[in-house]
Parts: sequence; C-alpha cells; structure tokens
Amino acid sequence: MKKILCAVLALVLVLGLSVSAFAGSVSTSSVSSGSSVTKSESDGESTSALPVVVNEDYVAEENEEAEEENEVTFVDSNGEVVKTAPDALVMLPVDEAEKVLEGEELEAFEKYYEEAKAEEDYIVTNFFWLDVADEYKNEITAGNGLKLTMQVPGLKAEDEVKVTVNGNALPDENVSNNGDSTITACFYELGAVAIMTKAAA
Repeated sequence: MKKILCAVLALVLVLGLSVSAFAGSVSTSSVSSGSSVTKSESDGESTSALPVVVNEDYVAEENEEAEEENEVTFVDSNGEVVKTAPDALVMLPVDEAEKVLEGEELEAFEKYYEEAKAEEDYIVTNFFWLDVADEYKNEITAGNGLKLTMQVPGLKAEDEVKVTVNGNALPDENVSNNGDSTITACFYELGAVAIMTKAAA
C-alpha cells in the first residue's frame, strides 16, 4: 500500500513540475489597438511605435487603382513625383496623439489645436499629427513634399479650405478642393495639421 501511495505522490509531483515549467515558457503578449504598443509579460520589456496608417481617411470610390495601391507620394518643389512608398504614412487623430506624443511635441500639438479652433469663420473638420516612417524622413529634410488626398466631412465644391501645419498656413497652390468631399494637399513640413473649411458666401 505504501509503495502504491509513494508512486502516486511521485507522479503528482512530476506532473506539477511539468505544468509549471510549461507555464513559465509561455510568453503572453498584447497589442493595444491603434497604438501599436506591444508588451511581453515574460521579460517585462515593452516596445512602442507610432501606428502606421496608410491613407485610412482617403475615399477613392471612383479611383480603383489608387484604392488598390494606396501609396504615399513624395514630390519635389515643382510637384514632380520623386518617390512613391506604401506603409510610410503616420496620421494620429487627437485622441491617439495625446496618448503617444510627449513633452514639447504634445504641448505644441495641443496649442495648435486650440489655435485652429479659435480661427474666425472657419470650422476645424480634421486635426491630426502627421508623420512618416523613419526611413522616409529624409525625403522631407531634403525638401520634398508629401502629397496626400484626404476626405473632409461635409466639404462642398464651393467651400474654402485652409490647411495649417504647426500653425502655418499652406500656400493656396499647395491645397486643392477636389469637389468630391476630398482635398489634395502637399506638405513640406510634418507635425500638427488642421484642415479648416469655410462655407461659400
């Protein structure tokens, strides 16, 4: 009887150690939706990166090629295309930007948001943090522009559109109202972007 009891206890002990060892080898991870933050509980380390969104707000119902390719376009000062790149664009709406940005960048973002909302006669329809993936930042520093087509809620063909980056208005030639509730804008600077509209008189 003692031999049987000892054998049972030994088996229970072995099984218990095996389960513990297996549990200790499993690495659980979680991804925070929209913030691209990955955390591994096994090693206690975490990595974070700005979420990459490729023209998420771009509606191209009548442009199947653009919808399929969905590329970001970089242009020179003459508007000539110098590079197209998928997965290059980072667009953070207000709630995401306030979670990801820190220090001076966050202060500047909030400052420019308040300034945009205080603009007379204009309504802020879009406000976001504009950036590109690290491997494409040299395109901006080299003086090339980021050309984007974006949907603007409620925009009519006759409405005026004003786009600012870090509080500075883009020149009229860098912004166009496409007449289909979208605009095309060319950015030679990255940061806090406000798209504002003014109803035609």
